[in-house]
Amino acid sequence: MQASQVFWQLTPDPAPAPVAAEGPLPAATAVAVVGGGLTGLSAALTLAERAVPVLVLESGALADGASGRNGGQVLTGFNVGIRDLVRHLGPDTARELWRQSVAAVDRVAEWVERYRIPCDFVRHGNLQLADSPATLDDFAAEREALAAAGVPAELLDREETSRRLGSRFYVGALYDPLAGGINPYRFALGLAAAAQAAGAVLRAHTPVTAVEGRGPFVLHTPAGRVRAETVLLAANAFAGALDPFLARRIRRLEASIMATAPMPEALAARVLPGRETAFDNTARLRYFQRTADGRLVFGGRVHDAARRAAARQLSRALADVFPEARTLGAAYLWSGPIALSRDGLPHLGRTPSGLYYAAGYSGHGVALATWLGAQAAQWILAGTADWPPWTALAFPVWTADERRSAPALVAERP
Repeated sequence: MQASQVFWQLTPDPAPAPVAAEGPLPAATAVAVVGGGLTGLSAALTLAERAVPVLVLESGALADGASGRNGGQVLTGFNVGIRDLVRHLGPDTARELWRQSVAAVDRVAEWVERYRIPCDFVRHGNLQLADSPATLDDFAAEREALAAAGVPAELLDREETSRRLGSRFYVGALYDPLAGGINPYRFALGLAAAAQAAGAVLRAHTPVTAVEGRGPFVLHTPAGRVRAETVLLAANAFAGALDPFLARRIRRLEASIMATAPMPEALAARVLPGRETAFDNTARLRYFQRTADGRLVFGGRVHDAARRAAARQLSRALADVFPEARTLGAAYLWSGPIALSRDGLPHLGRTPSGLYYAAGYSGHGVALATWLGAQAAQWILAGTADWPPWTALAFPVWTADERRSAPALVAERP
């Protein structure tokens, strides 16, 4: 097992990072973006291509947080179903949010092609897996609601699910043909390179320790201070450290993921031959995909985050679904942060002190962070008071008891 190494960062060889600017920080910029993951990089790219001076400040290496450490699933939708959204937000808002989530996957595909990003992006759909007939019945109702919103989905029985998955562990699935899989780290670095080429200034290993003012703002870093007319907090799970408004609304969870050794040829011929991504909604919340070199990237809920314990738990969860894969082991094992919102939705808005933010992707961040970073940039460019439908959403607060308890991987419904 490779100690603390992220598979996405090492295959097929270490990915080259864009060259971050060196020397003194600029004294001022039009827009300062705090966070060098997918949210911040997509915002910086969108602004720089419109000739807006933009500075990205990242506390660590670019894309080394959730953006480069996730399961690589590019999903439509949210960590809450469309029927729940219709019930709590009304059909018009629910359907518009879902349409934007589809547009988010489209944006990933568009940018991969436009900027020629080598990130193994495939768009072969996603299998949301049912472990019981009752769950499959629930999926049938969800499919009807998606159809009413103009979103394609297909209900699969056990036989078809088994054929696509290479396992009879599940009783059926809801197939989303619009989803895909990706090497998220290489995708994020591709956005960084595109943003830099467009004129954005990227500074890695430059943590923002405080933000003062209500516009213009002063950002404090160990390398000096920067004056910015506008600030976008794009640190997601870590944004609460800079603003109490977000600290009460985002909960951080560390998720564990492993990549197996390459599957033997006979097993590889049966397991996910179409390279769909997959996840279930069981207590273990298994999520997985097959890589280009025949490995399984497999994540899920673990009850002990210590490395060897996490590897054992993930290996057992993998063997439940694919018994023949139990000998593959965890060739790579890593963890990464998830930012959970209480309602399972991402949120775009402004804090009481005037800082823009986009956060709370709740396990759906590859597509949604890319989309909302660009949406935040477009809102900044527009200079309007609101940016519907996102700014019309209430951003619920986690209660004190909820903040003290261990967070679940699946957020509570609204």
